[in-house]
Parts: sequence; C-alpha cells; structure tokens
Amino acid sequence: MSVTLHTSLGEIKIEIACDIVPKAAFNFLALCAAGQYNGTTFHRNMKSFMIQGGDPTGTGKGGDSIWGGTFDDEFSGELRHDRRGVVSMANKGANTNRAQFFITYGKQPHLNNKYTVIGRVIDGFEALDAMEKVPTGKKDRPLSEIKINQVQIHANPLAEEGSFTLAQTAARRELSNAPDVQSLFLVAAADCVLPLRAKCKAPTARRREPSTRKRRGVRAHVRVVGSSK
Repeated sequence: MSVTLHTSLGEIKIEIACDIVPKAAFNFLALCAAGQYNGTTFHRNMKSFMIQGGDPTGTGKGGDSIWGGTFDDEFSGELRHDRRGVVSMANKGANTNRAQFFITYGKQPHLNNKYTVIGRVIDGFEALDAMEKVPTGKKDRPLSEIKINQVQIHANPLAEEGSFTLAQTAARRELSNAPDVQSLFLVAAADCVLPLRAKCKAPTARRREPSTRKRRGVRAHVRVVGSSK
C-alpha cells in the first residue's frame, strides 16, 4: 500500500510497510484517511538529516495517535534508516509514538531500533530535494512554509477506483453516528486499512510523562526528531 503527500513543493509517494509494522502502518494510514495531515506543515528541517511533520499545531508539540495516546515501537531488520527517503515515526523516547513522522535526507544508522520505520519514498525525490534546500531559522524551522495540502491513499483493494479519496472520507464522517473522535478516525480509515485492524489492538493509554531513560548517543536525536511534548 502507498500514499502520496501532495505538498506545496511537489508530490512525494511513500510505500507503507503494512506487513512488517502493522500497528504503526494502521495508525499512519488511519490518520491519513481521516484527513488529519491535510493542511499541516513540516515544522523542522535539517539539511543532510531529516524533515519532520505531522503535527496539526505546527509547533512540534502536537498530534495524537488514532487511539488518543502513545503506542509501542515496532523494529525490524528489514526496515532500517539506510537510505534517503526513509519515513519513520518521531518520538520522545521508547514507545511514545503518536502522529508526527520524519523523512530522512540520507543514511542515519544511529536511528535504527530507536525510531519505527513505516515506509520509504518511492517517487517524488525532486520534491524532497526542494524541501532540503528551504532555508531555516530558529529551531530548524523552515523560513518559508512547506505544507501537506492533501494525502491520497493508493492500492486500496476495497476502493472502487483503486484509491481512497478524501471525499469518501468526509462522507463517512458525516454519515457516522460515532460518539467520539477515535471512532471517527476508525470509520474514516475502515475501507483502506481494514485488513490491518485485526493485528492492531488499541494500546494501553499512557500518561504524558517525560522519558527518564538515558540511551547512549541518542539524547540529541531524541530532541531533534521527537515530539516536544
């Protein structure tokens, strides 16, 4: 399964590793289907390292998983930070994944087994190149806005046209009598990620407490690619 980020600097197509990291893939695709990334900006951009987004507040402190809290890491030897265009969940310590994600600008082996890889860019490297060239200011914030205008989900076996449109998502939201936001996310995502749901039980809710774990050689990168919550 793949998604296309329609950004202000071009389109980036990402292949999602649904079979290898089912929980993280389900979370990301459900947020995409529910329109939670539409209109968000990339709030941190570090040349030769990565670009980070997925925060609806644009501050680096926002964004929640579809379950409303955090969920555990998923690591695999098949998915490594071994190239340009690796897409991973941002975090602020072990098992604190929510909604924010980042895309690498090159190999970052020190991030392996610390950040859950959810996919890889398979098309649109020109847009990624353009993002890397955008000047930044304080806290590595881009001086000109880099926005995700819309996300399109492809290779959906249940969609009539082969892609899950945001119009369908909106219609499902309006027709749903779901009592809470979490249920709305699941209704919106049902058609594109239904095969993953059986593998992805909702994690136990965790309090938002600062991580006290000290991991050798990682502290600086937790700050750089993690949520600031």
